[in-house]
Amino acid sequence: VYGPHIAVLYASSSAQASVESLGHYFHTPANTLAIKLGLAAASYELVGTIPTLLSYFGPDASARKKTWAAIAAHEEKLQAILLDFLNGREDVTVYSERSSDKTKRVPVEFERGGGESGWDV
Repeated sequence: VYGPHIAVLYASSSAQASVESLGHYFHTPANTLAIKLGLAAASYELVGTIPTLLSYFGPDASARKKTWAAIAAHEEKLQAILLDFLNGREDVTVYSERSSDKTKRVPVEFERGGGESGWDV
């Protein structure tokens, strides 16, 4: 799903032991990953979207599977447009999978234009 993202992070106990808090000094003891990596609190705007996103994907596993399939098909069409353009340029090298086939790739590209940045291409 494109747009703002919320992530979940797992860190082993040994990894957490080597992390110092990124947040306020008064969050002591910094004994949880949330306190160590959380700068203050979760984004209320993003957290507030979770129920809507869940309903968008459907009430059960069958509906969610159909929604994900529709998203994948849409991403594949978008990728085809971009990759057809990039693959058709002699001054661009596509380093990722050159096909838009959703069974061969994820919807991410890595390319470089002849002396230009990806933003310029």
